[in-house]
Amino acid sequence: AANTKKNCLTPKHPFFDLCEGFQEKAKALASEMDRQILFLKGEAFRYLKKELPARKERQNIQSFDDLLIRLRNALEKTGGDDLAKAIRTKYRAALIDEFQDTDPVQYAIFKSVFRGEESILFLIGDPKQAIYSFRGADLFAYMRAAGHVDSRYTLTKNWRSEPGLITAVNTIFSNGKKPFIYEAIPFEPSTAKERKDHEFLKINGKEESPFHLWFVDAEKVAESGKPITKGEARELIPGAVAGEISRLLRLGKEGKARIGDRPVQEADIAVLVRRNSEARLVQESLTALRVPSVLHSMGDLFETDESREMSRVLSAIGSPNHEPLLKVALATDMLGKRGEDLEKLARDEAEWEDWVVRFREYNELWEKRGFIRMFRYFLHREKIRTRLLSFPDGERRLTNVLHLSEVLHQESSERKLGVVGLLKWLRQQRDPESPHLEEHQLRLESDANAVRIVTIHKSKGLEYPVVFCPFNWDGSEIGKKEEFLFHDPKDDWKLNLVLNPEESPNRMLGQKEILAENLRLLYVSLTRAKNRCYLVWGRFNE
Repeated sequence: AANTKKNCLTPKHPFFDLCEGFQEKAKALASEMDRQILFLKGEAFRYLKKELPARKERQNIQSFDDLLIRLRNALEKTGGDDLAKAIRTKYRAALIDEFQDTDPVQYAIFKSVFRGEESILFLIGDPKQAIYSFRGADLFAYMRAAGHVDSRYTLTKNWRSEPGLITAVNTIFSNGKKPFIYEAIPFEPSTAKERKDHEFLKINGKEESPFHLWFVDAEKVAESGKPITKGEARELIPGAVAGEISRLLRLGKEGKARIGDRPVQEADIAVLVRRNSEARLVQESLTALRVPSVLHSMGDLFETDESREMSRVLSAIGSPNHEPLLKVALATDMLGKRGEDLEKLARDEAEWEDWVVRFREYNELWEKRGFIRMFRYFLHREKIRTRLLSFPDGERRLTNVLHLSEVLHQESSERKLGVVGLLKWLRQQRDPESPHLEEHQLRLESDANAVRIVTIHKSKGLEYPVVFCPFNWDGSEIGKKEEFLFHDPKDDWKLNLVLNPEESPNRMLGQKEILAENLRLLYVSLTRAKNRCYLVWGRFNE
């Protein structure tokens, strides 16, 4: 009816009435199912809270968290005072470093044990650098603790950066009344130590401004009046960063860009990113300009291209008579056959049979002598190292392949897995839904002379002469249907999980916390640089 043209009649038919009734019932059913799913989510938490500790006790299992929770519970029960006294007798003083990364359970333990005049407790931390909430660190536990202390001491001298860079960071964070959103996290300007001339970065013998704000003009990039989309930003920024890095390195090689008396080199430069996907974009842009780089990322070994290729090659070795599997293996970068090579093989029976025989030999060696003996022979015979190192990111590729071979060898040895069992295990690990172990995080290839691409979380505590911060602008919004966490200021900052976000009045509290953490990530990023820092900003979407 709403779309019927003027002076025209809306068509009527019993079928349309039935459709409307059907749609109303479908909406009612969907609403009821949403309520059922919400109930089930709540039940899952209630069930886990009761069942998980019981199962752990039956199996005699304790995690690090269990030790903390049991100690806190023991301190709060009858006899807790005697336990606290026994600990205080053994440890007269405690210094808790990185205290901004504490949680309510740990703080309750420290508070119970080290209360009273006979003990000393130092809480050492910087709330501006609290960026590990995804690991369970609870800034609000720090804020509660900070409100209960008698004395505060603050280190204000910056021993890392050039004075001009310190002035820039002071200026940015001093201009807002609450630069970190919460009043309990103030900003105190730093002072610079006296630095000698040979510690400065100079271009053509002159000192330039050490802080560079790269402002991306939305009017030039996006449609008129609209903010820059994330897609546009991620297409534009990595190339600009790579171009400036290439310029600095060229000036270094010409002796025109120097830190003290030495030229600027690749290892002096770091690009700090939020996500591994951003790291890969930056690396691709650097590779295109032939600038060597190394990823210090939190990527998982089984999410790499090399993991996919390894799966294809080993599947062909596991079934050497299966023609499609063998062709797929030959087309990998590890073996390097191109489309025209495979077409030629299809016409040359003798050469094809050579490959079949070769893969049968690998299969027999794997069956008789084990995976690692076979794989080492395969690497040597097929010249895999040489082929992979010929790629621009060859060192990264080879590091991943060798790491995968070690993991597969360990698994086959410990679990006595044969060909079929190990291939099945590898497929399971490559499933995105599978949980991954910390030892399966990517290893670092050689970084002796390469630009470092680092996640902000990994950069904390480190320093680099030149730092690029290209993606700090990314959003602080919560999706309409996205579950979220928030701390309730009306309930002693207790942590809450919202399972039904569409009906929650606390969305703004959740977004406020994300914004505050993003500001802390910004602070950590800008304070990693010793000599020069580039910050990309603009009117970006969200």
